[in-house]
Amino acid sequence: MTKWLLLLALLFSFQTAAQSLKLAVKEPFLNIHSGAGRGYPIIYVAEKNETITVIKRHTSWYLISLENGQQGWAKQQELVETLTLDGKPFLVTDATLDAFENQTFSFGIALGQLEGVNSQSVNASWRFTRHLSSQLEYSYALGSVAKNQLVDLSVFHHPFPHWRFSPYLGIGAGQVWTTPKTPIIGGGDETRQSDLLSVTVGLNTYITSRFVFKAEYKRFSALTERDVTEDLELWKLGITVFF
Repeated sequence: MTKWLLLLALLFSFQTAAQSLKLAVKEPFLNIHSGAGRGYPIIYVAEKNETITVIKRHTSWYLISLENGQQGWAKQQELVETLTLDGKPFLVTDATLDAFENQTFSFGIALGQLEGVNSQSVNASWRFTRHLSSQLEYSYALGSVAKNQLVDLSVFHHPFPHWRFSPYLGIGAGQVWTTPKTPIIGGGDETRQSDLLSVTVGLNTYITSRFVFKAEYKRFSALTERDVTEDLELWKLGITVFF
């Protein structure tokens, strides 16, 4: 699990670096504050034609770095009066939420409970329209009685992709492999493979930059070799990074 967290942190650092943008001050001056808020004092005044670098955004404030090493925060409405280095106006949009709404690929990890047993999951998703996405997920749960491995391919519907708290519904199909920890008498060390059908209800919560918090409930129906349907419930919480 640690390696997945390190991978997400690495992706986050790459994304932060990619979002840096150099601008030129067009107005006679640009006020730089010590923090992101009205109550923070002005600590520096950037002059006309001075080059600034936008590092990140927090609500309607932007963290600015200047060529002399000075850093501070500038108001969104003042950055409208700046130019990119090729002379184009800087367009201020809610870029992060817009990217969340129009994401294409995502990768995530999650921890949860499969029938009361701790589980770990990894998944990769592809959003092929604003309202529809597909996801391939692998889940692993090791209990006191058996080990379960599940692979599930799902299609999700996102009715409100523009919401910060965005619910989704899904259906899917896959396979489950169940290996008893204690060999079955007369059966050896048996691993049973069963077909799966799944129904999913979840909530994506946009956090910051390219990260989303995910809460999800998934109900599986497994058709065993004995032609008996077994129901499994998986609850999980996770973090997703999108591109």
